[in-house]
Amino acid sequence: MCYRLRRAIFYTLLYLCIGLSILSTYALWDFVELNSQQGTLESPSSYFRSRRSLTKGLRDVMQLPNVSGGLQDLFVIQPAQSFREQMREQDKIIEEFQRREDAKKEKEAPSARNTSYNIHLGPFTCTGERPVCPELDIPGLVGKRKVDLRDSPMSESKKKIFGAALEEVSNAVKRANQILSSKLDSARASNITNVDWLFDSAIESQAIGINNYWYLPGGHWKPMNCLPRWKVAIIIPFRDRNFHLPIVLKYLVPMLQRQLLEFSFFIIEQANQDLFNRAMLMNVGFLEALNFTNYDCFIFHDVDHVPLDDHNYYGCSGMPRHFLSGADRWKYKLPYDAFFGAVSGLTKGQIRQINGFPNVYWGWGGEDDEIWNRMKDSGLVVSRPKGPVGHFDVIKHHHKSAPFSKERHGLLSSFKGRYKNDGLNDIVYRTPNYTFNELYTNVSVDIKRIKPHYPMPAPKSVKKSSQKELMQKMADLTLKAKPGKEDPAKKGRSGPAVRKPDSPGKSEESPQGNKTQPEAKQLETKEKEKTEGEKEDKT
Repeated sequence: MCYRLRRAIFYTLLYLCIGLSILSTYALWDFVELNSQQGTLESPSSYFRSRRSLTKGLRDVMQLPNVSGGLQDLFVIQPAQSFREQMREQDKIIEEFQRREDAKKEKEAPSARNTSYNIHLGPFTCTGERPVCPELDIPGLVGKRKVDLRDSPMSESKKKIFGAALEEVSNAVKRANQILSSKLDSARASNITNVDWLFDSAIESQAIGINNYWYLPGGHWKPMNCLPRWKVAIIIPFRDRNFHLPIVLKYLVPMLQRQLLEFSFFIIEQANQDLFNRAMLMNVGFLEALNFTNYDCFIFHDVDHVPLDDHNYYGCSGMPRHFLSGADRWKYKLPYDAFFGAVSGLTKGQIRQINGFPNVYWGWGGEDDEIWNRMKDSGLVVSRPKGPVGHFDVIKHHHKSAPFSKERHGLLSSFKGRYKNDGLNDIVYRTPNYTFNELYTNVSVDIKRIKPHYPMPAPKSVKKSSQKELMQKMADLTLKAKPGKEDPAKKGRSGPAVRKPDSPGKSEESPQGNKTQPEAKQLETKEKEKTEGEKEDKT
């Protein structure tokens, strides 16, 4: 009896398994046939949810169309060849579906790329598919131009550069100032000293397309048609030169656009009446410009120097670079070989390598000579354009030089023991005020003397009256110097020297200024002896 019972249970379970197998096979065939007729690929889960009546029990199995008879028909299995053919049909359907999807993606991809660039989602961060801007053989450069250095208002320079878009630009500048002020106020309210965002990302929504260039408020430009090879920050140390600024910007902005550079203008304004400190303002400009975006190099540009040739490339190649081969004030020559003033550039890494610039030169002269010494001591080789490519004209009107730096001689002689501790690593200044203008970003900063933590030379005491007399005598000697002759002893001079100041109302220094230098030293020695004699008399 037990044997029969076990046998009955065994065959019952066997029949049940076979029935379920046939049910699954039928459902799969139906699924494949349905999708082949409709030309679509339906997921198996959704198909079986729509066929729930097939899983209600064994009685439903008897109602299937391929069952004709009794339970013995459950053992009728379709030939394997027919099953393989249906599987092939299913593979074809899947392949066709995949081809359609791939074709759809390829069709939509180009338009998506163009839309992401053209709908203004960030021109200063979006690169797109463009060639790299050329560095050599740039078409459209202008050489040996004549410049008009007569007074002109800033409105004239804006109109020349922006044209019909000036009103739109002015409105964008107002909005950008509001955005920046709001974000800075929020940071101050939260006691945040170093913001973790860059200014260009904050105001990028205000970008405007002007003459194949993207423009951001504050004088920031990026070419549209090619990927810029360099990001350049133009740093202009500034105080009370409002007559010069519109003139130099009127020529520099179009020139840099023709050179296909990404560039920005920063006016670093000394907001006090202390002696002018050009080198310290250069340090401030370097640090504050990096709050805007990550620049490759920095060009420190005197506000009164206007370039005459577009081929004087302001990119970051050949840094450190002195962009001046001569100026009209010296009959298009240099005052001496180691001259590094007026217009000079360094990369970000090179500025950090020499610890930036000295903070101790208050007054006129000496700082560019120390920068030259710092570069030489660090093993950096300076490049310079040759001939007319590097010629500049100097704006002479409204030109008043700062007073002499009394400590410049002693500072230059002691720079080696000081420069590694005098520069970027010890600079301290109050938080600047930022203002976006149409052609530049103004950074107004109140700089003060830094308490020295290194040996400082004792300043030389020179009376103001003696200084004025010395300047007048040096100017008279320069006028008396015969043109076309040069002292053989001074020819090929390579060491640092102190530049003579510009005398208001007098003609500029001649390129033979070195000829009068021994005489000027004699005069300076006589004045010093005279001063010391007066002190002894008083004693």
